Amino acid sequence: LEQSGGGMHAIAAPYPRDVIWENAPERKQWVNFRTALTRVLIFLGMLAWIPIISILTYFADLCNDVAAYDVVRQWCLENGVVSNIIKTVLPSMSLNVLLVVLPLLFTSLA
Repeated sequence: LEQSGGGMHAIAAPYPRDVIWENAPERKQWVNFRTALTRVLIFLGMLAWIPIISILTYFADLCNDVAAYDVVRQWCLENGVVSNIIKTVLPSMSLNVLLVVLPLLFTSLA
């Protein structure tokens, strides 16, 4: 039953699998607070991810840059394997680490 206006009317109950049973005993305000906090942290995480990707892209492109410092260019030529690892593995590994950490963070918050 749901109260609306001056009376009550019946609505269908949700399917049991659609109910988050862990949240059932919690107060509605607490669940709403945790939901809002999770959304804010997701937004801040996206903002924090922008400089990380920018830095990784900078280092990945540094060896390809024509105007790079001579010391960096020489290092890239001497350490081709390390340079290729920085260009190929580092961005994907950082994304994989993020994908492992985020579900743990969301589970603990929600």
